[in-house]
Amino acid sequence: MSPFAANLSNRDMNDIAVYFASIKRLSQHVTQPVNLVLGPELAKNTIARNVIDMN
Repeated sequence: MSPFAANLSNRDMNDIAVYFASIKRLSQHVTQPVNLVLGPELAKNTIARNVIDMN
């Protein structure tokens, strides 16, 4: 999508944002309590594995 998006003006991007913001959701997402607890630890471990060791 980058080549397409590169040619968009600021007005085009704002119009697209307004369009997507106006769409009604079909359902409301609810995060499960177990994911609230595990999420920060999973994120920490994922980020740590993706860091490049420069030594």
